[in-house]
Amino acid sequence: MKQLVKKTFSLGRKISKHSFKKEKEAPDTLCFSLFYDALHRMKKGSQDAFFNEYFLLFIKEHGDLPTIPEIAPNEIHAWVRLCQHLDGHLDNKIQSKLKALLFLKDKLDSGHTEINNIKDLKKYLLAMNTLGFSGNKIMITATNEEAASNWSDEIKKHKFKPFFLIKPQKNPNANIKPYQLHSRIWRHILAVIEIITYYKIYKK
Repeated sequence: MKQLVKKTFSLGRKISKHSFKKEKEAPDTLCFSLFYDALHRMKKGSQDAFFNEYFLLFIKEHGDLPTIPEIAPNEIHAWVRLCQHLDGHLDNKIQSKLKALLFLKDKLDSGHTEINNIKDLKKYLLAMNTLGFSGNKIMITATNEEAASNWSDEIKKHKFKPFFLIKPQKNPNANIKPYQLHSRIWRHILAVIEIITYYKIYKK
């Protein structure tokens, strides 16, 4: 138990230390990592005195909190990296990124496991980049590599690695979950997108 408390405190300290400068530059609003930390503390019953005035006003106006994932001890470092990544990537072109994230959420919610056209592939890759998954392998199923060269080019353009599964079929498709993904936080992706959506409203 002591070890878990220590790790949880360490998570808050790492996020806060990374984000302090940004909060100081814009005292009325929080960066994503501090926004998540505030939501988490509120869920746990922290007193209003801990939160800044704008955050409290936002919560009162918008009611129910989004789903706050419970981060296991072995997920803490991955979660800190995600929050730090989002601190640096959400303020730029957030509207287009949010649309891509909501597209990914709809696919996952409906149980889809594949992307079936180039237009959707672009939205999917933008969403995955926003979440910090660039560099992973994206599996393309196609009759041959030449038949899916435009898919491969698009994947490389977004800084992912194409991996081919050669199989006779009419049109190429790509798996939504990256090939051989070892991320500890993939299981929290739907909750992360929900919090980002809430954060977008907060930042208006």
